[in-house]
Amino acid sequence: MICQGGCDTVRGRNEPNFFISVDIARNKTIEAGLQEFIAGNIINDYMCETCDKKVDIESRNYIDQLPNVLILHLKRFAFNFDTLRNEKINSRVEFPPTLNVLPYHIDNTKEGEEHNLEEYDYELVGIVVHSGTADGGHYYSYIRHRLPDGSLDPEKWFEFNDSSIKVYNSSNIESDCFGKSEQSLEDATASWYKTVSVDNRKNAYCLFYERKIKSDIRLVIEGSGEEEKCEMRSFKDHQKFVPDNVFHEVLKSNEKYMFEKHMYAEEYFKYLIDLFGNATY
Repeated sequence: MICQGGCDTVRGRNEPNFFISVDIARNKTIEAGLQEFIAGNIINDYMCETCDKKVDIESRNYIDQLPNVLILHLKRFAFNFDTLRNEKINSRVEFPPTLNVLPYHIDNTKEGEEHNLEEYDYELVGIVVHSGTADGGHYYSYIRHRLPDGSLDPEKWFEFNDSSIKVYNSSNIESDCFGKSEQSLEDATASWYKTVSVDNRKNAYCLFYERKIKSDIRLVIEGSGEEEKCEMRSFKDHQKFVPDNVFHEVLKSNEKYMFEKHMYAEEYFKYLIDLFGNATY
């Protein structure tokens, strides 16, 4: 927050976030949406302790700590106060395969400092797509393939759609994820084609960008609060490490699921009927 009353005092606080919501109603690219995210807005009648009076202040948002995985949420759902209904925004929104976040980072406000641009570089690794309307729809994802050494495959992607998993051609990301507002449809009363405005209801809802130069992560091994036991591990190592309590909890849950799946299966009951029906007493 920057005081506009004359003292130019700058105040700030950190607010933890799991993702950044990007407004797309007025923006056609992710970069434009992020630029709007950091743009200042004026708050009136703020009591400035330095000026000792109520003044206008400019409030701004910036990224402070660089996450290893940056999640961008596209605000495709909005409430229409004219129709009093939730609506989905299907307009085209472009996003790049690589993204440099320095323009949206707090470091960019520090004049005279030089920055290593590579530290702010991210690459696209996953997309969550929503197909449908504001009243209902379906979610599925496109995920970039990871090689055995943990590095990203330069080209190979997979589509995860419920129980269907198949190789995905990443050259189709634009047509499958950007969204669009026009397509050609055949006129039922003529032998020619005309272009009409039609929303494509299949478009990106969340974007996952992975940092190229990753920082170590803090893993909570056990406990909570002041009794937490933590370890610092590299981003690659943490993918091979599962705490014992988490491992056993997942194993127990999987065993219960498999037991109930077979116990209540129709084939199991048929087997019991046949077994007891053919038994000799």
